[in-house]
Amino acid sequence: MTVLQTEVRTIGQKQDLMSVAVEDVQKSVSEIGLQLSVMTEVLKSLRPDPPGRNREKTTDIGTSAPVKSPTLLEQENRNALLRAQLEKEKEQTRSCEEVFMQRLPPINVTKPPGFHNQRDQDQVTEGPTPPAGTSRPVHTPVFNQHINNRESQLWQGYYRTYEQEMKAQFIKSMTKGPRMDFPKFDGTDPVGWIRQSNKFFQMAGAPEEYKVSLAQLHIVGEADVWLRRSGLLKQKLTWNEFGEQIVHRFSASGSYDLTEKFNNVKQHGQTVQEYTKIFEDLMADVQYENPTLSETWFVRCYVNGLRGGIKYQLRPPRPSSVTEAYWMARDVEPSHPPKKTSSVPNTTSA
Repeated sequence: MTVLQTEVRTIGQKQDLMSVAVEDVQKSVSEIGLQLSVMTEVLKSLRPDPPGRNREKTTDIGTSAPVKSPTLLEQENRNALLRAQLEKEKEQTRSCEEVFMQRLPPINVTKPPGFHNQRDQDQVTEGPTPPAGTSRPVHTPVFNQHINNRESQLWQGYYRTYEQEMKAQFIKSMTKGPRMDFPKFDGTDPVGWIRQSNKFFQMAGAPEEYKVSLAQLHIVGEADVWLRRSGLLKQKLTWNEFGEQIVHRFSASGSYDLTEKFNNVKQHGQTVQEYTKIFEDLMADVQYENPTLSETWFVRCYVNGLRGGIKYQLRPPRPSSVTEAYWMARDVEPSHPPKKTSSVPNTTSA
């Protein structure tokens, strides 16, 4: 079958080439005939014949066939051969098509999924009659599989369309949306800058692949010098990886210093509000470096840092969050004020 199809296509290509060649030959013949007629007229005008001789030639021309040049005869013979070959190729093409159509296999008409013939239904229904009010399932498992595949394809297309619309929405919000100033970073408070940047990305609906490119436009001063020298932009980092590098370089204290400072936070003579502010500032840095730490662990650290009277009253209720522990400590604080230390002057006996 494949060889026959190849022969049919080859014959068709030859026919096209021969048709083009015949058209070119016909054009050449018409041009040569025009040139010969012009040359004949020129010769007649240059060599006039006697009146009697012209009359005889006119009579001969009127009664006899026109004389053709050898070039014209050669072109006509060539055209005749090409036409005969073209007809032969067409006849061979028709015969090949007939043979090809005869060799085609019969078409098997398959039933669509879920379709049952009336005869098949009659054969299936042979046997006990189902009770009244019950119906057979209309769709076969093949039909259900077809529907499930179609639904999955539709959902995949919907996800791609949604992703493209989100990118377009981000670009539109950056150009025509409400003005939102992106925070600048000069090397101070890297954790706070990353936190503010995440807020901006959330409000603008920024795609993940645009975050690093947008953030590096707002890095200035010492941080910009470090960024150009470090070569981070050539590494194609994700936003989380880029933020880790920023914190690692510009953090005010190392991991050990931060952990020691956080563990040594105590209330002492401060109010609950002042103590909570210091605790939450350090807690944000610790959470960024250790995202796996749970809220329960931070609640225990917070309660253990309170003064003795407040601390022991907050342990039995077991607050579930730092905010809940803060408000419980505020309620208990008036009954446990800080102890006043009196300075006693040293006396020496004479």
